[in-house]
Amino acid sequence: WKGWSDFFGKVEYYSLEEAKQILKQFNFRSYDEFKEKFNFNKYPRVPRRPERVYRDRLKTWYGMTDFLGKKK
Repeated sequence: WKGWSDFFGKVEYYSLEEAKQILKQFNFRSYDEFKEKFNFNKYPRVPRRPERVYRDRLKTWYGMTDFLGKKK
């Protein structure tokens, strides 16, 4: 038994910090570049729409610039 997410076929996403660490290595310049070039098949636990996943659950969501590791 792996849990309800596995049973229903839902993906358990990485924590915000884990996802940011993964994305840091790619050095994406923008959200559009992230959507276009990121290999979601290789990293299915990184959400395609991170603002939807993290914004409502966390008070530490500071936007796509922060998510991609860029300074404002």
